[in-house]
Amino acid sequence: MSYSIKSVKFFDTPDGGGFNCTLLEDGKKVAHVHDGGHGAALSYDCLNGWDFDDYNFDVLVYYLINEHLRKKDEKKGIVVKASYGHQIIQYPYTIPTMIKKYGNGLALIQKAYDEAKDNGEEVLNKDYLQSVGVTL
Repeated sequence: MSYSIKSVKFFDTPDGGGFNCTLLEDGKKVAHVHDGGHGAALSYDCLNGWDFDDYNFDVLVYYLINEHLRKKDEKKGIVVKASYGHQIIQYPYTIPTMIKKYGNGLALIQKAYDEAKDNGEEVLNKDYLQSVGVTL
């Protein structure tokens, strides 16, 4: 079975933030997921008779949310693994704008990638960086 999420919406709460999303199993909607942002477990509204079978999907959903955010951030800079998920080595502009606006934009991005790699950082958006011309 393959799981994914879609229709992700984030919102602020007095305790930080929460989210809503739809959980899909093999491409079919199986649950609406809600994080109220107050520290409790996720809540699930199961669809079409889907059941948890006593499996804790919270870890899976949080992993999918983190991947969603990482994918969303990949054009902002060099995305590296951090203890809490990921962080971005950013520029004043997105990577596509840096390349388009500055003659040396790709060279600057290449330099940042090389430095991150030399420092032992795990770069998470290698595929995207390679697609814009960064040499891995």
